[in-house]
Amino acid sequence: MIWFLNALPGLADSFWVQTNGPLGGEIRSLSVKGETIVAGAFWGGVYLSFNKGNNWSNIGLNEYKINSVVISKNKIYAGVGYFYENGGLFVSSDWGKSWVKILDEPVGSLYVSDSILLAGNFKNELFASYYNGSSWTKIEYGGGRVYSIFVWNQKLLIGTEETGIFVSSDWGQTWVQKNYGLNNLNIWSIVAKSDTLFIGTGGGGIFVSTNSGDEWIARNSGLLHPYVFSMLILGDNIYAGTVGGGLYMTTNSGILWFRTNFTFESVECLGTDEKNIYAGTKGSGILISSDMGNSWREINSGIIRTEVSFLKAKGDTIFAGTSGSGIHISTNKGKNWMRIAYSITNPYVTALVYRDSILFAGALGAGVFVSSNNGENWHQTVVKSKEVNALCLVEDKLLVGTNYEGMFVVDINSDSLIENYFRGLSVTKIVPFKDKIVVGTKSNGILLLDTSDYSRYWNFLSDKFITALSCNDRLIWAGTSDGDLCVSTNGGFAWKLKISHNNGYVSDIAADGDRILASWLSFEEGNWITSSMDNGNTWGVRTEGLGNIKVSSLLIKDTLIYCGTIGFGVFKSKFDEIFSFVNNFNVSDKVADIYFSDNTLVVKRFEQNSFELTPSKITIYDLMGRMLFEKEIVSEVEVIDLRHLPAGAYGVKFQEIFKMILKTE
Repeated sequence: MIWFLNALPGLADSFWVQTNGPLGGEIRSLSVKGETIVAGAFWGGVYLSFNKGNNWSNIGLNEYKINSVVISKNKIYAGVGYFYENGGLFVSSDWGKSWVKILDEPVGSLYVSDSILLAGNFKNELFASYYNGSSWTKIEYGGGRVYSIFVWNQKLLIGTEETGIFVSSDWGQTWVQKNYGLNNLNIWSIVAKSDTLFIGTGGGGIFVSTNSGDEWIARNSGLLHPYVFSMLILGDNIYAGTVGGGLYMTTNSGILWFRTNFTFESVECLGTDEKNIYAGTKGSGILISSDMGNSWREINSGIIRTEVSFLKAKGDTIFAGTSGSGIHISTNKGKNWMRIAYSITNPYVTALVYRDSILFAGALGAGVFVSSNNGENWHQTVVKSKEVNALCLVEDKLLVGTNYEGMFVVDINSDSLIENYFRGLSVTKIVPFKDKIVVGTKSNGILLLDTSDYSRYWNFLSDKFITALSCNDRLIWAGTSDGDLCVSTNGGFAWKLKISHNNGYVSDIAADGDRILASWLSFEEGNWITSSMDNGNTWGVRTEGLGNIKVSSLLIKDTLIYCGTIGFGVFKSKFDEIFSFVNNFNVSDKVADIYFSDNTLVVKRFEQNSFELTPSKITIYDLMGRMLFEKEIVSEVEVIDLRHLPAGAYGVKFQEIFKMILKTE
């Protein structure tokens, strides 16, 4: 039996509440004007700071992916949306208190000046407005999607996808395609220093032109990462933000590039107030440098847009692994979070296990790292440069599940490789269960290993992609990519389908005694979290407070439950409130009592003037959210016959107040 409590309308209180982190997230765009900075987060929301990024306020548009933001004349412009998702160009004249949509197209690139607005969408189109967005004209240029828009020396330049760079001297009336010398036609960024143009490409590095784009020359000496998201000029220095390589800098117009002390992997946008440099990253939020890029610090107070890959508890400490922001910890139930493990070379951390004070962490493309002092310091293990999906400690061995390279077995005492099993397979999850090891794979289902000999195994659910695994002392739970939650009651030798949910895959399972949590993730349908207090015999579904936020990871810790999300950090709630109901309830300071009695629902009203009772509607729902009964209540006491309804839980709504109520007969 499953109780779909989230489906019911009008729930007054959020079941899930966002914690205060982890801070950071993917920042796609920055605009700087003095001490005022506006930032656009890919997973939703525009952020505003009036004090150089020391504190941030969310100022709206949280339901949109934010691609570009511009401050112009005390107005904020935001280009939002993604391909065929809902989007547009919005403007705010009151620092985000209200927004007006002025273009109904998903906007990826944006240019704003006193005389013109230019917006590129995701369908190879460019729009122009000369009237502050009240009307728009489509500009024909004959190229791919517009990645970048730049105005220089009375010329309009656009960088496109796979069709190079276009130049117009008459604001888009006519265009000239200028690609001579380019070996990569994905133009991601454009800047200029005096009469010299610099472009960053998606795979070809950086090119320079000294003749208005008629000819381009590659300048990549020292540049080891050829995907250049963003560029910035400050004084004599030119900065290039790359994919996977952090921030590069040149002091001689690109003749030689060198990597700065920016240790964060991908820089998506750059901005400056002519003194400080601001960098928006793929997952670590926003950083600032006050010494021309030599040192950096994070400035994410108020920005919670992190993608959480796992949650793990060790004593009172909660560890949250993220995609792009490394590992964060909280020692006070999510009230505060702190980032650790900066020495892990790739901030896309996927797994963590521990024994006593020794921690092991796996990262995509970086292998496994170990800390012997509870996470204060880390160093690389013998497993290097691997895409790690899963970690498991068995006695003195560390089992490492990887993409397409099987499972590595490491002696943790000597940090030496013992064996590599299942070469060619992608191992997604590994959990121990008594004298067996349960291994989930991408294409071969579950491998049940004997701990005495890992080469001996049994294969179950052989055609499944295993996306989640967990166990308690009696049961093993497995989730699949096609939305099946399966359980084994005999140590993994037989499996039964428990719940099938075809909208999404099982993103995580948490088991603690008889308490079970399972989450499903769909990028089209949002999330679904189901919970059981009796080892899976009955289930409740509670997602209010999450909306359409995608849930990626789960944790049961004492009386609290936590869920990690894609783009919104960590949420928490209380496990025992999943199945909380009332036998009666009061509405609006004794406006009414409502309760079940002898197969009837009694509504007793307490309005001060009983001679002028206002008709009020009462509605009853089942646990799927379907309306079962509706009636206008006009008398002081109303008795509604509900003998036809079986005993159980129902949702009752009266005067915009909603409660769960139990019918016991």
